[in-house]
Amino acid sequence: LINGKPKILFEGHWFSKLTHGKHNSSNSSISYKTWTKTHYKGGVAEYSRYEIASALDKVAAMKSTSWGKFQIMGFNHKSAGYSSVEEFVKEMYISESHHLFAFVRFLKSKGLDVHLKNKDWAAFAKGYNGPGYAKNKYDIRMKQAYQAFKAGEK
Repeated sequence: LINGKPKILFEGHWFSKLTHGKHNSSNSSISYKTWTKTHYKGGVAEYSRYEIASALDKVAAMKSTSWGKFQIMGFNHKSAGYSSVEEFVKEMYISESHHLFAFVRFLKSKGLDVHLKNKDWAAFAKGYNGPGYAKNKYDIRMKQAYQAFKAGEK
């Protein structure tokens, strides 16, 4: 981001799940049962939500946030090659190259690298973004980006 911090997106439904709904009533814009993008602020402003959650439960806040260029959820820190979520988050603040290394380890640990090698954009998008990937056309956008790159347009 412009302030030098890694891009994040705090996910209140994960925070609620990880804290067993403990903060749902007192902090309804930070902790809620069902996914919604209603509370997203985006960019640097997303840190204000993360900081409130972190004051309530630091580890749950780190795990409930997607981090870096590839938006890896903190709860996936082990799949990204880190022994703790604290270590993972610390690395995300270092550089985008650390984001890339974490992403590659994550993809390999989940078997998603095979879908990229096979250019199976739908299988990759489903594995990486979940079953709602088609709604956001992630597979189509990836295919288009690949074709543009291959053609030398990007």
